[in-house]
Amino acid sequence: MGSYRVITIIAVFSFFVLQPLKDALASPFNPWIWSNRLVVIFDETNHSPGYVSQLSALGDDPEGLEERDVRIISVFGDEVSILKPNLRAYSGLRYNTSAAALRRHLNVPYGDFSVFLISKDGVVRHQSKRTLSNDALFSKIDEMPMRKEEIVQRKINELSSN
Repeated sequence: MGSYRVITIIAVFSFFVLQPLKDALASPFNPWIWSNRLVVIFDETNHSPGYVSQLSALGDDPEGLEERDVRIISVFGDEVSILKPNLRAYSGLRYNTSAAALRRHLNVPYGDFSVFLISKDGVVRHQSKRTLSNDALFSKIDEMPMRKEEIVQRKINELSSN
């Protein structure tokens, strides 16, 4: 009976502790963890109304995106693009995760419009089937503990430089 209990404890530990750790390590967002927040946009094509609307909204405030360390991953069809806050693609950047893998990871059916906000620790903080305004996006980011810490640190740096 004692060994059965030990095996049960190990199995439960593996399921509840090791599996989430394994999932986190296998995240397609690992290249950006701890350095960038991500807005991930899915749609059927880069001409679809949802995609065009979301990029237009994001393009209204590239400085706000840059200040919040936001990078944009757009997924349409079988293509994945990484965009800077000014909506220009990174030249020479290779991202080795397929559109299908991103759809699978975030559970987005092919052709559906969805927008995700991924925090610097790689956690999905918001998901929407509608265009996300910059006000809503920035509000969600600015509520994050890490962002609050960044704001405080910036103010300290500004005060110390004066």
